[in-house]
Amino acid sequence: MMRFLPILPLVFIASCSLMGPGQHIDSYVLVPAERNAGPDINEVYKAAMAGSPVAQFQMGNFFLDGLNVRKSDRHAMEWWEKAALQGYAPAQYYLGQMYFVGEGIKHDFVKGCSWIGSAARQGLRDAAAMYAARCAEP
Repeated sequence: MMRFLPILPLVFIASCSLMGPGQHIDSYVLVPAERNAGPDINEVYKAAMAGSPVAQFQMGNFFLDGLNVRKSDRHAMEWWEKAALQGYAPAQYYLGQMYFVGEGIKHDFVKGCSWIGSAARQGLRDAAAMYAARCAEP
């Protein structure tokens, strides 16, 4: 007797929604919804497209971790940069770290220090510690 595996419902978002420059979300969303509990990506995406830096930061996190989307450092960076340019300190901190390690973008120590410094000046303690350890002149 042949057994069939149950098919898990997949997260579906309209194919006309753009995730990154020229990229449709349906080419990324392939993960069963039940596997990743958390914020509703549809709602976060709508808020991100409306300009919310917090939602843009969360979209970057979705891509970094591969939560309900295919993992993509490049797309994480794109979303974090949108939030960082609006002054959102956590996005500035994450973006700076990515520049330090060269994931998703070309390694650039100066840009990394610039973004980490921006987050540190807003009072983000982890950013201040990293800036002092890696960027401050002795």
